[in-house]
Amino acid sequence: MRIQHIIVRAVLPLLLVAAAFGLAAWSFAADEVESALRHLRLKTVLLLLAVSAFNYGARTLRWIMLFRTVDPNAAAMRAAALPWHVLVYLGGFAFTLTPGRAGEAVRVYTVHRSFGTPADAGLSLVVADRFYDAVALTVILLVGALAFTHAGAAPLVMLAVVVAVVAVLGWLASAPHFWSAAERRLPRLARAIGGVRRTLGHLSAVSRPQKLPIFALPSLVGFAIQGLAPMLLLADMGIALGVGESIVIFAFATLVGGASFLPGGLGGFEATMIGLLAATGVAPATATVATLLLRLTTLWFGVSLGVAMLTAWVIASRRQAVRNTDPGPF
Repeated sequence: MRIQHIIVRAVLPLLLVAAAFGLAAWSFAADEVESALRHLRLKTVLLLLAVSAFNYGARTLRWIMLFRTVDPNAAAMRAAALPWHVLVYLGGFAFTLTPGRAGEAVRVYTVHRSFGTPADAGLSLVVADRFYDAVALTVILLVGALAFTHAGAAPLVMLAVVVAVVAVLGWLASAPHFWSAAERRLPRLARAIGGVRRTLGHLSAVSRPQKLPIFALPSLVGFAIQGLAPMLLLADMGIALGVGESIVIFAFATLVGGASFLPGGLGGFEATMIGLLAATGVAPATATVATLLLRLTTLWFGVSLGVAMLTAWVIASRRQAVRNTDPGPF
């Protein structure tokens, strides 16, 4: 794994998009752009990075909670293993800018190298991580729909999808005859079918109805705190945005970006954020600048954090071979 390739592939697309949106904002109204940037305080930028870091931290905690359920081996649960969990999870964000964030599946490899976790269990962790992010964003939108009628039917649709996913996972995990029949009819794919069956079994274990509130809470709190970012940023630009509006707008844009399956949600998030901010009365140029700055302190910050953590994981792994009985050099 060559870190320089990761940096080029992960960061370069974001730089190009950032440049494109910067030019677009400048073309709208150079004076407004200059005014918005001139009033932006360093304190606010640091606060935006802090709320992003809080979100990543909360979701890291959720990852560890999921791991304890899926692969509760003794070595991985030791206090000395905690830094490895942090490096494994945050390192995955180095691949955020891949289609559908599929590159984050690198965690399957790093968690296996770190703790010996089987590939099917690691894959279930990656899928569950994305699932609970979607659950948290759906809950935020459901609450927001009670206050903002323009949220439409999107939250109800997402809730129906979540319920359907949980029901399907539960059925698949408790249908041994289905899997046995599939292995008999497709003997050449028996090994792959067995892997899918085990992965879905792990997913079912962490997506039971009683588990939903527990595993969704860290993401719910994380995204709610990070959802304050538009309000904090626009305040420096002399624009008042309510707490509820800020959180709902950010959550909806994040959900749309994720649903687009484009690298990092590029395009989907930006268009949604700009459109929703404009709907609240924010000037197009200001909305574009605000969206660009938000992406720099969320997406770009996350990619940079991921590259740093993945680099640290590679260095630590080279220094000492990770064993189940001795989970790390820290």
